[in-house]
Amino acid sequence: AAHPRLFLVISLTNIAGEMPVRVLLRNPQGGEAHFDNKVRADNTEVVLDMVMQLDNLALPALGRYSFEVWAGDEFLAARHFNVTLVQPKQQGMEQGFPTAGGEVGNA
Repeated sequence: AAHPRLFLVISLTNIAGEMPVRVLLRNPQGGEAHFDNKVRADNTEVVLDMVMQLDNLALPALGRYSFEVWAGDEFLAARHFNVTLVQPKQQGMEQGFPTAGGEVGNA
């Protein structure tokens, strides 16, 4: 399955100069995908907001996924979510479809 469009917002502070940022997406099967970027700030009090638009995000299995944020070799944060199978409430549909976070969507 795939999520049609997901936005990930990351706010970073206390940055002096240029810093590499890596976002890891870990899936329940142990696989991972990563998204690399660099951010720069000359004032450590500045809040940098990174907005990532992920279109057609592949979610190959049901289970727990996580986004991890790393600055260089330093772990900053993680956000977990579950992909579950939701049975549709509409008549005439024979199978459920996977959704992120357990919310029901319309096919």
